[in-house]
Amino acid sequence: GETETGAQLRLEDVLGPWFAVVAHNTDAALAISPETRELADRFGVRFVKLVESRAGALWHTSESRDPDTVVVEDLENVLAPWFRDRGVAYALIRPDRYVAALSADDPDGMLRGYLERLAAQPAASSVR
Repeated sequence: GETETGAQLRLEDVLGPWFAVVAHNTDAALAISPETRELADRFGVRFVKLVESRAGALWHTSESRDPDTVVVEDLENVLAPWFRDRGVAYALIRPDRYVAALSADDPDGMLRGYLERLAAQPAASSVR
């Protein structure tokens, strides 16, 4: 993918070393509650807005994203069909890069539900 600064990076590098919410043509960070954002921050979740290659206004529309969201252009347009084929707009990606959860229209419930279950596990107390 290509970031706003023009850097061409592999999606794995953009996602970072921990959890990530990848949203297709939208910003999950704008659709979650403050409580879910606090939980996401505790787990170091990165928010990524994926736009199709040469998406024009979708790429540069600042009001459509949280300032902490990383916007990435899918240069080869391989991820847009993946989202469409599954009927979803949001994917929660684990640190091992497996898909933890998907949602068509409720990133708050998807993220909160997964992270609350994770936080309830004894080993999660040592996270960040």
